[in-house]
Amino acid sequence: MLIGQVAQSTGLSIDRSRFYEKQALVPQPQRTPARYRVYDEQDVERLRFISRAQNLGFSLQEVWDSWRLRLTMETVAPMCETWWRQRSFK
Repeated sequence: MLIGQVAQSTGLSIDRSRFYEKQALVPQPQRTPARYRVYDEQDVERLRFISRAQNLGFSLQEVWDSWRLRLTMETVAPMCETWWRQRSFK
């Protein structure tokens, strides 16, 4: 998805999306040979999350901390579930 499409989809301005990229709140997107930014669905989801959190009054640091916690939970929860299943069937 190109940055203009991302802006339409998220309600963020193109400049705001670039700002979040510069602040390292979203990873640098892939680029086309013409150097256009191409965002994947995960990037768009993250931009929506940031936008909603900012609209609710969260600081960028709080947004970043929340996102890191979300990523941690997405990583740790399946590992815990696997561990629990292995233990409960022995």
